[in-house]
Amino acid sequence: MSRLASGLGVVRPPVAEIAGDPGRARLKPDFMPWREVYENPKAMFLTMSGVFGQYLRLLVFPLRLQGDYSPPVLKSWIDARALASWAGWLLLAAAAWALRRSVPAASFGLAWTGATLLPVCGLVSLLNLQAERYLYVPSAGACIAAGALLEEFRRRAKTRGARVWVVGSAAALVAAGAARTVARNRDFASEELFLRATDAIDPSIPRVHFNLARLRAFAGDSVGAEAELRKALSIWPQFSAARLILARQLMGEARWEGAIEVLEATPEGEAIEETRYLLEFSRWRRTHRDAPESEFARVWAEKARKG
Repeated sequence: MSRLASGLGVVRPPVAEIAGDPGRARLKPDFMPWREVYENPKAMFLTMSGVFGQYLRLLVFPLRLQGDYSPPVLKSWIDARALASWAGWLLLAAAAWALRRSVPAASFGLAWTGATLLPVCGLVSLLNLQAERYLYVPSAGACIAAGALLEEFRRRAKTRGARVWVVGSAAALVAAGAARTVARNRDFASEELFLRATDAIDPSIPRVHFNLARLRAFAGDSVGAEAELRKALSIWPQFSAARLILARQLMGEARWEGAIEVLEATPEGEAIEETRYLLEFSRWRRTHRDAPESEFARVWAEKARKG
């Protein structure tokens, strides 16, 4: 196992591991490029509008499926993604209302789809703003609506050919869904395949690269782990867990200049106690290569006492 592997955990990152760290500062969940929305209600509303537009796309055309998402933060009332989402959901609501008497099952299915997404609309704080698993229950409504509408079309068909066309369309939809399920199941053969499949669709998700680094580390591939951590930081420089773990790897390999460079690149206002500790330790070790670590612990403790 590489030096990095011992420092990598789940994406909710671990605390410091270097002996003598007096802070033992717990990291915040900083893997979220969307964290701004928790302090900006307008950004939350617009961003979730965009997310709900993606949910409509997935319910209608679930071709591009991925295991993780990093939704862009929307800030403008005229953002095309938000406008398209509002239009789509208004059309769905209008269709549910229009079908309430003629095809009540379809109306119920459409209403169910929207209603069961309300718990993940952002009114209650969510760690993950977007996830395909949030569609498990709503998709049942979409299926009910689709089945009811196809049955209504078949019932109203006036010729045998038209009825065959409706039944054939239903069979084609089922076959396409089954084929997509079989293809998607291959991505679940291993955790790395699952993450690589997501990365192939959207390489801009820092959490995916962080978790790929974890897998590479446990496989003994420190070079691959370092590359993934650097990708995560290039996407989201505020990702403190990735930065600290990369610094620890470089320190474990006695690459003090590299560790200093990584730690000094911490965005303003993002440094925590562990960041400062590792940076000072790397600077000290660069000029005290043979000194025991206990000596630095004394220096750090004295510095802390002086404030």
